[in-house]
Amino acid sequence: MANENDQKRGGGGGQSRGKSGSQESESGGVAGAVQSVRDAGQTAVDKFQEFSEQATETYEQGRDQLNEFVEDLRERATNEPLKTVLMATGVGIVLGILFG
Repeated sequence: MANENDQKRGGGGGQSRGKSGSQESESGGVAGAVQSVRDAGQTAVDKFQEFSEQATETYEQGRDQLNEFVEDLRERATNEPLKTVLMATGVGIVLGILFG
C-alpha cells in the first residue's frame, strides 16, 4: 500500500512537474501570440497613418485644383462677359432638353 501511495504521490508530482513545463511552454506560446498581435496592431496603425497622410495630400491637391479652376472661371467671366453668358445659356438649354 505504501508503494501504491508513493507511486500515486510520485506520479502526481511527476505529472505536476510535467504540467509545469507544459504551462511554461504554453505561456511562452501565449507571449509569442500576444507579441504577434501587438506587431499586427502596430502594422495596422502604421498603414492607417500612411493612408491618412495620402488621403490628406490628395484632398489638398484636389482642393487647390478646384480653387484654380474657379479662379480661372472668374477671370474669364470678367474678361469675356458676353461669351460667358452665351455659354451658360447654352449649357442651360442642353440641360433643359436632357432633363425636361
